[in-house]
Amino acid sequence: MCAKSSLIKKISISVALIAVIAGFIGWCWTIRDTPETRRTERRATVKELRQCKNADVIAFFEKLSTEKTFHAQFGKSFPWFKCGFETRVPVDYIAQLITDTFIRFAGTGDEESIDKENIKKLIAFSEKFSPRCSQTAANSIRERCLDGFFLVNDFENAIKILEGGLANRSKAWCAGTAAKLRFHIAEKAQKWADAEKSLLEFNKFMMSDEQKNFEDCDPTTGIIYSREWVVAKNLLRCADCAAKQGNGAGAKAYKAEAKALFQTALEKAKDDKKSLEALQKEIKSAAL
Repeated sequence: MCAKSSLIKKISISVALIAVIAGFIGWCWTIRDTPETRRTERRATVKELRQCKNADVIAFFEKLSTEKTFHAQFGKSFPWFKCGFETRVPVDYIAQLITDTFIRFAGTGDEESIDKENIKKLIAFSEKFSPRCSQTAANSIRERCLDGFFLVNDFENAIKILEGGLANRSKAWCAGTAAKLRFHIAEKAQKWADAEKSLLEFNKFMMSDEQKNFEDCDPTTGIIYSREWVVAKNLLRCADCAAKQGNGAGAKAYKAEAKALFQTALEKAKDDKKSLEALQKEIKSAAL
């Protein structure tokens, strides 16, 4: 009798346990993550972010990165599923929003529209947040931090990133870009020989085979820069550096070289009205 009673008890417990598990799975099914629910949550998140003032954006990201909700995902081979508390939207999607926000804080690209204070805060937050992301997302954040350091004129920290390497950039690109940043440091210190040397190093990279198809579209203005345009601009800066060292002949030679490259740049920009007008204006202001 006792054995029978024990068996009945075990069966009852098993049935109850199965019912609880089935009920839990059923509840998870009602709140399961689907492509549509994920899209809806992302749209709502983007809407919230757009409504934030610049000063409130970092606090928004802090909250978003710590706010967790219960997620349930079912595989195609039911009843496999996973569930648990995770961030409201995927961590890598938060990373995407962070990288987009760097562009927002850059404004229109001119000095006055750059939100330098919030860029600094965003860099600090990004450096804490990126270890939580996939390597791909972390690499994207790292590149945007490089842009951010450049926008706030923190060239020393930008160079540190370049010296550490970037996943999607060659060693030559990192070295060439670091040379350009060293020019800015030398220019500020009025070390004209160092500034000239750094720009020439950068120009050498720009005219290498690696950059033969170079086109850089400024996301804030839509102007597309050819490598000849970039190098010509830098040659004008080299001319200024040479002149400040009392090297008039060198300055004249740099300007002649710049003039020739500007002609190539004009040819490349002939079908792009916006870029062409900006280029023509620059050539005119340089009296070339």
